Amino acid sequence: MTHRETLSLLVHAESGAGKSWLGQTTPAPRLVLDAESGGSRFARRVENGKAIRPKRVVWDPHSESPPKAGEWETCFVSVKEFDTMRRTYEWLNQGEHPFKSIVLDSLTEIQDVCKKGIRTGDEVMNERMWGILLDRMTALVKDFRDLREHPTAPIEVVLILSLSADIKGKFQPLVQGQLRDKLPGWMDVLGALSPNVTPEGEYEGRLLIRPHERFVAKDRTHVLKEHYGPVIVNPDVSEMLRVLNEEDEVNA
Repeated sequence: MTHRETLSLLVHAESGAGKSWLGQTTPAPRLVLDAESGGSRFARRVENGKAIRPKRVVWDPHSESPPKAGEWETCFVSVKEFDTMRRTYEWLNQGEHPFKSIVLDSLTEIQDVCKKGIRTGDEVMNERMWGILLDRMTALVKDFRDLREHPTAPIEVVLILSLSADIKGKFQPLVQGQLRDKLPGWMDVLGALSPNVTPEGEYEGRLLIRPHERFVAKDRTHVLKEHYGPVIVNPDVSEMLRVLNEEDEVNA
């Protein structure tokens, strides 16, 4: 059987930079775990210069099994409590689902949801609580990432989105400190997304995938930065996966 590469990405950006739109470029059918107050449901993808709204369904993992494959492209799960993430993972780990891609939108908000489940009311986070938060978020990221290696229903792409913040003079994913330090070692690609306006007045997204003095970024595949260079203009995750596998076939 021909081996096919999969891809795990963490992309961080400031609010409004196009993270949710990037999620709609992952291979369909895709699952979007939406903790951004429904914002990702309004995201579009761009085809031939036009914004197109993907066909979508909504899934409640607490009360029903994953939707069957159909004409829809994107399935949304609303994440209001951290247990929703656990329940969704349990369904996916059973292997009976149609998804090719998983998008977590966003890790920053999912962490806040997790934190609310640890505290009581306005209780201030203490050292023990921060430890619980780190353990839960670490397990979450690794569990979803490792679904790419599922024995019967491997996921092709796991895309984790995060807000970005200037931390000690460098833009990095906006998550708890120890988690932020560990994330680069867990993902194939760590990208920094920023919007740009061309001289013609058109919007374009720019995804930095090579280390920079002001932005945390990396490409562990090496294939993508050799193909695109340090910056991918108007990034398309499905196209990135295609490039990765074409290169793998050439070198086989």
